[in-house]
Amino acid sequence: MKALLLVEDDLTLGRNLCERLQNRSFSVDWAKSAETAQVLLHEKEYDLALIDIGLPADDGFTVARSIGSRAKPFPFVFLTAMSSAEFRLEAFELGAADYIPKPFHLKELYLRLERILGSEAPADSVSGPDFVLHRDEMALHDLDGATKRLPAREFQLLWALVSRSPKIVSRKEILGEIWESGESSNQRSIDNAISHLRQSLSPASSARLKSYRGIGYFWEAA
Repeated sequence: MKALLLVEDDLTLGRNLCERLQNRSFSVDWAKSAETAQVLLHEKEYDLALIDIGLPADDGFTVARSIGSRAKPFPFVFLTAMSSAEFRLEAFELGAADYIPKPFHLKELYLRLERILGSEAPADSVSGPDFVLHRDEMALHDLDGATKRLPAREFQLLWALVSRSPKIVSRKEILGEIWESGESSNQRSIDNAISHLRQSLSPASSARLKSYRGIGYFWEAA
């Protein structure tokens, strides 16, 4: 599990990012100020930091300088509403791995983090009792070698459940991650996708796809 330092003073965004990143198997420490971030940097080791620039008192650049001066610096990314060329230039001069203007899409953030973390990015395949899912192909391979192409949304839903097993994935998480913002979607859409998935899977695999009434779904571990 990768350790991530989030430096963000917006309480709503910070809370949302913590929850989503933890669901993606990151261990997250949330600092709401540069001062708190400096304390955490002295106490712990991290694999990556997400830093807002506009913070109370000291700005995010101060945190970045501290990371860069460490004996073992680690990658950091700026998440900021400050999109001017001057801010971008200063960020990259400090060694930023990326600069992401707000507002941003969570899927874009995940992809950028995977790129930065390189070989430590999430796996390209996950396995069920009688199949293997390959993310790059968006395909399901059964034990006999047959390939089944699932609709993109159903593949993403199955991937989310299997890769996070046995964690319950809430309906809110599913809508936020798999249905694009602004797209027509509701709880019934998820139920329909789950129903189609059950029909696409073998009886043994379908039996692993469990609902948790009123909360969401999970993939039952072996």
